[in-house]
Amino acid sequence: MRPPIGAAALGFLLAICAFLGWRAYVLTNTDAGFEPPPSTTTTRPPEDSAEYLAAWERSEEADYFVVATSVLGNDSATLTSDEIRAHYQGSRLLDSDGTIVFEHDGVSETCRRTSTEVFCTPPVEVASIEAERASIEMLLRGPEARYRVMLSAQAGCFDIALDPSKGPPDDRFGIDATQCFDLDSGALARSRVNRINRTEIYETSETSPEVSRATLRGLFPEPILEEFFNR
Repeated sequence: MRPPIGAAALGFLLAICAFLGWRAYVLTNTDAGFEPPPSTTTTRPPEDSAEYLAAWERSEEADYFVVATSVLGNDSATLTSDEIRAHYQGSRLLDSDGTIVFEHDGVSETCRRTSTEVFCTPPVEVASIEAERASIEMLLRGPEARYRVMLSAQAGCFDIALDPSKGPPDDRFGIDATQCFDLDSGALARSRVNRINRTEIYETSETSPEVSRATLRGLFPEPILEEFFNR
């Protein structure tokens, strides 16, 4: 005798539910003897990212003087600025087209000068080298790293590329970047950062590991130099 149609349909539905429950268990429990498919993400060479971090840290801690040009541009416009940078015993000076940034003792002041006076903004806190390094390391190393670092063919240079599956571009590296460090002084010598709607290029024309008052005299106001060399 055949079972009633309603009972047969109920049995069929129960079988489907049991099958779906089993599939859900398999997909959410790897301990059941099933392994998830291997990741297709390329493993980041830890030695390359470690070398980059060492080069970056040296560039932040070394003493040097550089003259550079920064170019910000896209298909329709280009903005160029001239820069002078000096690092000395943990303090930093930057003159970018007449605007001076003076970093010291964990703070930053932005200054402008007239023919007779120097005006500076109130100091604001800036991240320590240790904090910046930790932030960069999170971007470059570990399973959730957003960027892949590869040594370039040229000594002291690194190619850095975003993995879009790991997150959006970071301000430091954009979509991809190439950064080169001067082997003698440790200073950043060249950088190119490609962003979604623009490209930023930085290139030094003069680099020296020697930083002296004589070198900087006339380039920065004397009151700032006095504080810069006597902290």
